[in-house]
Amino acid sequence: FVTSDSVLYDSPLSTVGITQAKQIRQSIVSAYDTNNKGASTTTDNETQASLRAQYLDILRNAKAGNSLIVSSPLRRCIETVSLGLFDRMNDSKERIVLHSALQEMTRNIDGVSLSYEYERPPLSLSMRGLEDEFDVDWEQWFDERITADQKAGFKSPHRRGDDRMRSFVSWMFQQPQDTFIVSGHSLWNRFFFQAYLPRTLQHRGKVQKIANGGVIAVKLMEIKVQPGLTRYVIDADSIVPIVKDFERKKIKSKKRS
Repeated sequence: FVTSDSVLYDSPLSTVGITQAKQIRQSIVSAYDTNNKGASTTTDNETQASLRAQYLDILRNAKAGNSLIVSSPLRRCIETVSLGLFDRMNDSKERIVLHSALQEMTRNIDGVSLSYEYERPPLSLSMRGLEDEFDVDWEQWFDERITADQKAGFKSPHRRGDDRMRSFVSWMFQQPQDTFIVSGHSLWNRFFFQAYLPRTLQHRGKVQKIANGGVIAVKLMEIKVQPGLTRYVIDADSIVPIVKDFERKKIKSKKRS
C-alpha cells in the first residue's frame, strides 16, 4: 500500500530509540515523585542537586516555570520529546515549536525533512504502534500540539551549521520564556558546547556527545559587548546532567588475524 512514511528519509525512532524515549519519561516521573515526597539522593554537590530538582519540576510540570518546548523538525526529535515529556504535555496541552535551525548537521538522507514549509512531518508507523499503550490518537495529538511557524522548507545545503545555530540562540533571547526544552541532535549539541563554552576551557561537552536518551541542562548568557555586538556564553558551572550524561566514544578493538 502507499504511505507517506519512510524509514530512510527523515527516519523515525527505531525500537531502541522508542525505548530510550520511554526511559526519559520514566526517569523524569520517578525523580519528580521522589522530590515531591521530600526524599533526596546523596550527592557531593548540593548546588547541582538543587538545580537538578528545579529542572525536573519544569520537565514534569509546565506550571513550574516559564518554559517553551522546541524541537528539530525531524521526526525522531519530535517523537523523543513527545514520549519523554508525555505526562507534562498531556496535562498542559502546550505545543512543541518546530525550529529548522535545530535540524541535524548532515547531508545524509535521514536528515532530509518529509514536510514542506510551515508543515509538520507525517506520523510514522512506529508511533501509530504506540497508540494503545499511550491511549492517544497520535495524529490528533500532534495536530493539537505542534506549531510549525518556525519550520522552513527543505534544508539548504549551502547554509552553514554555525549560522543556523547562532540564529536559533538569538531567537531564544527574543522570546518571552526564560527556559527552553530543546530536542535536538548529538552533533548539533556538541558543536553548541564547542561554540559557546569558553575557548580555553577543556570540557567533555566539547568532545563527547550527550548519550542517546540523555537530558543535560545548561545556562546560556547573552552579553552585550557594545552596540551591535552580542556574545553568547555557556556558564560551565551550570551544566547539570538530568537524565544520563555525556558518553565517551567507544573504541573498537582491532581484530588480530
